[in-house]
Amino acid sequence: MRKRFTDADKHGRAWYRKLKPKMKCALQYVWDECDIAGVWLSDFEALSFHVNEAVSEEEFNEAFSEKISKFDGDKYYVEGFITFQYGDKEGGVS
Repeated sequence: MRKRFTDADKHGRAWYRKLKPKMKCALQYVWDECDIAGVWLSDFEALSFHVNEAVSEEEFNEAFSEKISKFDGDKYYVEGFITFQYGDKEGGVS
């Protein structure tokens, strides 16, 4: 079972508050489904299924262009994921 730290302060950030509810769910899905390096192999059909609302790749890219970067065709990298989950020094989260 994968476990993830979560940023409990995200609800107070303007960029997060401005997201549509389905995009908040989409973001949580990607945070939960990405691998240990913060890479999500895109599957918008599964994403839409779990959010229970259609989420297009274009809509996703527009909402998260500064938070999640597309690379290598169908992969996305969650910016800052490794540092947030594992810390920036040996020994854990700082």
